[in-house]
Amino acid sequence: SISCSAAFYQGFLCNVLNPKLAVFLLSLFTQFVQVEASLLEKGIVAGIFVGESLLWWPILVLILQIPTIQSLFVSFRHILDRISGALLIVLGARVVLRSEP
Repeated sequence: SISCSAAFYQGFLCNVLNPKLAVFLLSLFTQFVQVEASLLEKGIVAGIFVGESLLWWPILVLILQIPTIQSLFVSFRHILDRISGALLIVLGARVVLRSEP
């Protein structure tokens, strides 16, 4: 077991150094912010992304530390993997089918 500060530092570095996260956030950012938006509007949206991340991950960690939740997650993991895989295939197919030549 590691300390809370070490866990935070490890998770922070993992997110900051992950290039997929930057691409994901940029793709989301461009969906919600118009090019002609003011710096304040862009800052508000960026702040919402940061605030959401600062709330979501600690809550998720706390929930997944509950032994009952851990055992449920382990027992249903294969089902969750299949459902999420199917959803990604459907979303990918929609993107391909909606693409204009």
